[in-house]
Amino acid sequence: MKREYTEEEKTTIIQKLGINLLNGMLSGGQAAQVLSRRAEIEIGRVHKYREGTIRQHVKNGRLEIAQKVHDRLNLFKIDDVFALPLSPTRWRSGMPSKGKHRKKTKTHART
Repeated sequence: MKREYTEEEKTTIIQKLGINLLNGMLSGGQAAQVLSRRAEIEIGRVHKYREGTIRQHVKNGRLEIAQKVHDRLNLFKIDDVFALPLSPTRWRSGMPSKGKHRKKTKTHART
């Protein structure tokens, strides 16, 4: 369920995460941290979002790049990041995050 945040709440979350804003905006990694914190607050689940998630939101048109600093650094508006939908239906209940439950493969010794 999407929650509306006041400016004060947004500022508090960003400060608690120890984020230093660049030109008053968030980088991709910082935006992922904010989404992770929002998931904890809104759904009560610990889920670590990655920068790849932010790139997918940009690719799918849900998030717009506010400023392109250079090829590897894009900045996003704080309000846009807080307006992004979370994806709780994609999480498996009771399962660890992707990669932690994968089947281990055997390695064969050379002869």
